Amino acid sequence: TSKGVNLSHWINCMHLFSGKEYLVKAIDEINNKKSSNLSVEEKINLIVTDHDLKLLKEWGFKHLRVPFDPETFFNADHPEILSNDHYWNIFEKQIERLLSCGFAVSVDMHNHSWTKSYLVSPENIKKAAIFWQALAKRLKKYNPDFLFFEIANEPGIEIHKWRQIQWELIKGIRAAAPQHTLIASGGGEFAGYEDLPLFVPYENEKNIIYVFHYYVPNIFCHQGAKWYSWKIAGAIQGLDWPVTKESLLKIINTTADPELKKSAGQWIDSGRFLDENEKTMLERFEEISRWSKKYDTLVLCNEFGCTQYFDESGNSLVPARARLYWYKNVVENLEKCNIAWTAWAYSSPFGIVNNVKGAGLYSPKPVVANYELLTVMGMNTGKDIKIDFSDFYSSVTNREYCMQAENTVLSIEGKGSIQEMKFAEAKNGKYIKFDSPGKSNTIIFTLKNIDNGLYDVVIRYNAAPYRGICEINCNKIITTFDQYSSEIIYKNFRIGNVSADKNEIIIKCMISGRNASANAWHLAFDEFTLVPLSK
Repeated sequence: TSKGVNLSHWINCMHLFSGKEYLVKAIDEINNKKSSNLSVEEKINLIVTDHDLKLLKEWGFKHLRVPFDPETFFNADHPEILSNDHYWNIFEKQIERLLSCGFAVSVDMHNHSWTKSYLVSPENIKKAAIFWQALAKRLKKYNPDFLFFEIANEPGIEIHKWRQIQWELIKGIRAAAPQHTLIASGGGEFAGYEDLPLFVPYENEKNIIYVFHYYVPNIFCHQGAKWYSWKIAGAIQGLDWPVTKESLLKIINTTADPELKKSAGQWIDSGRFLDENEKTMLERFEEISRWSKKYDTLVLCNEFGCTQYFDESGNSLVPARARLYWYKNVVENLEKCNIAWTAWAYSSPFGIVNNVKGAGLYSPKPVVANYELLTVMGMNTGKDIKIDFSDFYSSVTNREYCMQAENTVLSIEGKGSIQEMKFAEAKNGKYIKFDSPGKSNTIIFTLKNIDNGLYDVVIRYNAAPYRGICEINCNKIITTFDQYSSEIIYKNFRIGNVSADKNEIIIKCMISGRNASANAWHLAFDEFTLVPLSK
């Protein structure tokens, strides 16, 4: 799968580079020189330097996404003529610069407000198609194997309307550039992951990559982002990953704003928030992968990221290791599903280089690479960095030395309805039926190919709703759940004297349950994981 990164707040902001005093000040401070007399092109070259591109190449990035603002070049009276030749020449020169370094480049029409407000009438849509045709005509000279056209970023238009609008823009591009690959959004509002599986690809255009964005959960990925429209996310800090209802409530209760606390509590109580973890993430990517195979088309996650803002003392508002673990989960699960990715972004508060406190959103920066982040993303840092995530529990096991569901056999002693099943079957919605609510039942996990050592044990399970209440006693750990779900986390569990001939270990959990509405009760398991503390 291709690995890429967004060059955000760069070309798409060059029309802002005149008269912005805070920007001039930031450039002055960081580069130790007076920049008020620098040209727009010189400022552009300070934000993404040749050294930046060299680093991106060395780290192993193959694709660079370059947002541009259509308002910089669009003339509503003459959409067939690109306005502002000076800015266009800068834009084209930068595209040539990136291509000469060997990157694949996607040019992305990136202005949510413009597409949402302008593409509202047939006349305006026609003008936008003519505008895209003019853009494509100017750029079609570049190798179609390396330059791609992204029709619009997060258009902000209802999906049923956006489908036809996007098709009109596609026809405009194809009139000038029939060979270049197009990048299309399967979601009309914010290109969300949930929209793409509902989208039916265009039958008459096969050379398209379909994209989605992933900032999930928003409340974790936007901590401290005061600009974000959802004020709850911008107001909180310290939320860990994975996110549970309990951990979220704990963080929200620390906020000083009573109104915010109230609205956040109401939002959680409404049931709209679900626990978010590696399992829920993987399930979404698997659904998109199935969609891709069904329609024989390529997909790309060309935006994902998590903020990194700081408090007055310089502490990150998002727990640093939680942020790393989230990125690790996203990248590994995308690649597991054969989905290409492009992170948001190189710099800025979402950056893969560390954000510079006080430098401003659009400012250039000294390159302070976040090598830990690059490492968990699988990039070539040339550094020997090891990060221990053993205390982070997730619902999908994909780590070396950890037992996975497929290696576990589940069986029952007592009056249960099965004698043995693969654990993976128990995960696929198959509840174990117990014929007696008594205490004569034992669930047995038989683990094969496991080394002696010290482990943490994670068991997540659930009872069929309204079928009863169950208690599980596992190695002196007792937990009770009421109808829905629960978990056992048993720390420092030592496994020794594994059978030499069978190479297996058995963990038994005593089960007792009391009947709620019938003469039987049901139980299913979501996860059984051993996290190694020693090898």
